[in-house]
Amino acid sequence: MVTEFHIVASNYDTCFTMEGGAGPLEFSSLFEAARHARSACDSDNGLVVISDESGTSLNRIPFNIAC
Repeated sequence: MVTEFHIVASNYDTCFTMEGGAGPLEFSSLFEAARHARSACDSDNGLVVISDESGTSLNRIPFNIAC
């Protein structure tokens, strides 16, 4: 099963909000938000979905990339 972590990028400032779990968590960089998601996942079978504030999906980043 693939675990998805959703990060919302702010349109107006440098703020990335990860939704779910115990509530929304805010990060000052996309790197920090993605690193937190990776550490919260108990397997390599996960991905980060980045969206804007209107809910439009901008990108999907898998944790494990096959070579």
